[in-house]
Order: sequence, then C-alpha cells, then structure tokens
Amino acid sequence: SMSVDQLKANLQFSINADFKQVYVWGVEWWYWEKLYGNSEYWNIEKNQETLDDYRNKSSENEYRKIVEDFDNATYEKRAENLEREIKEIETEIKEIKIKINKLEDKLNN
Repeated sequence: SMSVDQLKANLQFSINADFKQVYVWGVEWWYWEKLYGNSEYWNIEKNQETLDDYRNKSSENEYRKIVEDFDNATYEKRAENLEREIKEIETEIKEIKIKINKLEDKLNN
C-alpha cells in the first residue's frame, strides 16, 4: 500500500508537472478508513504544506469531481462484480445440492 507521505509526494509531483487531471486508485478504501476514524487519506487535499499550489478553487472543484466520479464508478463496478459472483456461487450451490441428492439416492438404494 502507499503511505500518506508517498501519496502527498505523488500529488505534489503531479501539481509541479502541471497535470490537468490525476486519477487515483483506492478512494473507496480512503472512504472506509474515514468512516472508521482515519481520515488522513480522505482529507489529504486539505494539507497546506503539500498542496499549497492546489488552492485554486476551480482546481479543487475539478479534483473533487474527479474523485467523486472515480469513487462512484468504482462502487458501481464493484456492485456489478459482486452481483455476478453471487449468481455464480448460487449456481454452484444448486449444482452441489443436485450432486448431494444423487449421492444420497445411490446410498439409499
């Protein structure tokens, strides 16, 4: 995993390089951490020392929009994947039950 300091350094590099957009990975984990008392990653953009150059209001709004879009897309994709996995597991369970019933029938006959 990436430490907070490394994330700050990477974001500062992106700012110094004048990237217009930066895509980040793991936002859902940052949010989970925030919910359970560690908002260090979630609030990283508030860190004056690292992101002084990023205080332009439009840039902040763009950054927040990118994070929101990424966060929403990540959760939607995860939900789709979980639904698919649940269906596959349910199918496997049905197949196993059928096999168990066949074996029980053989044992009883």
